[in-house]
Amino acid sequence: MESLAFNGGAITAVPFLGEHADLDVRAKAGYAVRIGRRIILFLADSDNVEPRLYRHVPPEVGTPDALFLGMECDGAPLSLHYA
Repeated sequence: MESLAFNGGAITAVPFLGEHADLDVRAKAGYAVRIGRRIILFLADSDNVEPRLYRHVPPEVGTPDALFLGMECDGAPLSLHYA
């Protein structure tokens, strides 16, 4: 939940669980980008393991205007990505 402010906005790291291909890494960060009054969440490959986690996001970063999600939260082996 650390933020980096810039003129007219901020980027805030948002904790989410998700995939990392076949690596045994369970935690990662998504990002909330605020530009003026607009908020965009970038949460590619987040995995909704615990819905209560998501309830903590809007009070911290605001209600998003747009949300970007990846559609594959289980991941493919690294051999497919780095052949």
